[in-house]
Amino acid sequence: MTFAAFIIGLIIMLIGFTMVWRTNKWEEYFGSFAYAIGVAWLSWKAVGIILLVAGFLVTFGLVEAFLSATLGRLIAPDIGR
Repeated sequence: MTFAAFIIGLIIMLIGFTMVWRTNKWEEYFGSFAYAIGVAWLSWKAVGIILLVAGFLVTFGLVEAFLSATLGRLIAPDIGR
């Protein structure tokens, strides 16, 4: 884990937190774009929660462990070793 990954993860978590906490502001700023692609109020919250989890994984260097635990069983385990 590097300091840059820690900072990037914190920024991702901050964006996700604001998407969950201040959903109306996100709709106000990106409303026309969101309606064009069909994003609803609940979708902003769902994306925010996904960003919170992704930011946590990046911040603490758990991305590789998470991907190997979830997708590692779907992909042949001998690839890349």
